[in-house]
Amino acid sequence: MKSFPFVLRRLLPCLFVMVLSSCELLDYLLQEEFPQDEKAEIVIGSDKEIKVNPEGESVLIGFTSSHSWDLELKFASDDEWITADKTSGQPGTVSLRLTVLANDTEQMRKAEMTISSGDTTATVILAQEPKGSEDTPSFKILSEDAFVGPEGGIVEVTLISNIEYSMKVVDEWVHEMDIRTADQITHVFEVDENPTTEQRVAYIAFCTDELCIPYIITQEGKENTEIPDDPKDPEWNGIVEEGWESMEFVHRPIAMRFTADWCGYCPMMAEAFEILSGNLNGNIEVMSLHCSGGLAYDSCNILANQYQVSGYPSGIIDGMTEVVNYSSTSYTASLALDAVRFTESNFATLTSAGWVSSVSGRQVSISLSAYLREAGTYRITVLAVEDDIHGYQNGEGYDYVHNGVVRHAFSKIEGDEYVTTVSNDVAKLSYLGEISDSCNMDNMRIVVYIQRSMGSKTGLATGNYGGYFIDNSATSKIGQTHYIDVEKISGTEDINKGDDINLQ
Repeated sequence: MKSFPFVLRRLLPCLFVMVLSSCELLDYLLQEEFPQDEKAEIVIGSDKEIKVNPEGESVLIGFTSSHSWDLELKFASDDEWITADKTSGQPGTVSLRLTVLANDTEQMRKAEMTISSGDTTATVILAQEPKGSEDTPSFKILSEDAFVGPEGGIVEVTLISNIEYSMKVVDEWVHEMDIRTADQITHVFEVDENPTTEQRVAYIAFCTDELCIPYIITQEGKENTEIPDDPKDPEWNGIVEEGWESMEFVHRPIAMRFTADWCGYCPMMAEAFEILSGNLNGNIEVMSLHCSGGLAYDSCNILANQYQVSGYPSGIIDGMTEVVNYSSTSYTASLALDAVRFTESNFATLTSAGWVSSVSGRQVSISLSAYLREAGTYRITVLAVEDDIHGYQNGEGYDYVHNGVVRHAFSKIEGDEYVTTVSNDVAKLSYLGEISDSCNMDNMRIVVYIQRSMGSKTGLATGNYGGYFIDNSATSKIGQTHYIDVEKISGTEDINKGDDINLQ
């Protein structure tokens, strides 16, 4: 019988080879799972040092991360006076909201916010003066947004400020009556009776040299005691293109810009979206949704609520990714471009649209064909937008050019639902609408976009906008026939290849 040391000497080489092979395999798997040549990158869109309101406020910080990320807040004292709405996330563009409490101490306090991804970190310092400091700029609205009945009434808006500010009422049915000053400032407004059955929204802009804060008054419409006539559905006179089942649909992304003509910062996002459109050779629909002011279309507030818009300007790409406004228009454009690339990389384009439209006076008739590759639930939105409107814009004067302004919704503005249980279906829909006399019909276009369910997929941002995203869009002048977009627009073929993009 062999001795144990003899057996062990024979086994050791075999064990060594097995362990070495396992280590090499583990190293190979780790390299596949975590590539060593792809260093994480974090780009902060805000200043690296931020002074926050001594009275407390909500601070929005935007950044992009190439890898998954984590957030850590460190405070100089034991008092945790800042909370974040999320502390980790996936790669992409992120809008991080920080809630800052009022500083009731007698000292300035600081906090360090660190975003980490792999071995890469980015840090933002937040500093807050004590509340009541005379040297610290303070400007804050204390009153909650108001809801008023159809009969009208009085609304009081209380704020605190130790700096100069201006106030502008941007809707004619709200009138300033009085200003009372004590420790706080109270503006008193009278709201007219609402003569319509529709809900309406007014905005009051309180502005300093650095920011504008909107105050919102929502007024209910009076009760509708009349029984409306039964509208006759317009006849469908459209076309269905032969062989569409084998066509390759061109994806045309859509950028929504929630704005108002009293908003001094809104032209910056308009410029950023112009840069975006130029880099996509025009293959994008840019819509301006005015929820208030001289170009307001009240139905836009429905979309503002859907997309959780809390201030102007706010951008939404393909109905699922929020884009925050920055003073660097090229940086805002790059964030929007990342969102477009995300859609095209992760969601196949399964829909397209064609239509026949005709004009009689100011009445427009549309016969729409929506081409749907797969069974499912869709939402189809049909709008009229106007270009080349020369008018007022805060900070730009009275000859600012507004483009892509939503003026009329033929469908429900959030989309008419269409359910199909078969593949390669065509939804045939008819619409009839009257364009307002304030619009120039020569500059009007029809815009159609189709939403579909995100299913188990998630968007680039963390916002939940109802589980739908915009799959595709199309446009043509009012009165023209539009066919399926199937040919690539020059220069858009490489959009997903990561080529260098000129954002100057």
